[in-house]
Amino acid sequence: MKRMRVLIMSLATIAASQGYAIVFDCAADPAYNDGWQSGDNGGLGFGAWSLNSSSNSGHFIATSNNNGGGGGVGIDTIGVSWGMYANSGDISSASRSILNPLAVGETFFMNFDNGWINDGSLVQTGLSMAGFGSVIRFTGGTSNYELVDTTGTATSTISFTDGGLLAEWVITSSTSYDFRLTRLNDNAVWTTSRSIGGTAFDRFIFTNSNAGSNSPHDAFINSTGVVPEPSSLLVLGLAGVAFFVKRKR
Repeated sequence: MKRMRVLIMSLATIAASQGYAIVFDCAADPAYNDGWQSGDNGGLGFGAWSLNSSSNSGHFIATSNNNGGGGGVGIDTIGVSWGMYANSGDISSASRSILNPLAVGETFFMNFDNGWINDGSLVQTGLSMAGFGSVIRFTGGTSNYELVDTTGTATSTISFTDGGLLAEWVITSSTSYDFRLTRLNDNAVWTTSRSIGGTAFDRFIFTNSNAGSNSPHDAFINSTGVVPEPSSLLVLGLAGVAFFVKRKR
């Protein structure tokens, strides 16, 4: 873990020197040692969290492996993820700004782990900007995850899982993006290409809308950020390898 932390920091330093934006955060960041609250701002490249809840909904830090049937791959970092609960008709939501809007060639990624969801209720997470948005969601009573953006809905081939997902938005032009959803338990993948009015997404959102009572219905996210376009990422990766080879010698 120490070596990974050193690698991340070294890549951040290299990227900053080359003018690349570094965007990453996870629930294990020290900013969340006292829980998850509005105003918290861990990681790099994001604005502070804005959290909203009511009497039957809320936010917390815990393992993602207690939702659904329990177990599974999960999405934790050092045993924790960002979690939300909502029941009795209430909604819990979280959002934060991306300080540099997504640019062509960049990929926004995040891990998502929903539990059981009441029929007709939903859990969703994704990206937004003024007038446009793109979210991946699961609605209770349906079979598969759906991608919803401002042009409509695409039903994926990925069926329900409580073991965690990796969602990736790859910005291909100012008005188009590719989306990739990977189910972590078996690495099943669904991809689609979408065209909408704008892709300079500058906000990350997460909503639990009345999924249900008790931990099996909790929803989680974790390990979210932005990857530079491939050639830049390769340069950074090679620099990181060189850094470790040098340290080993």
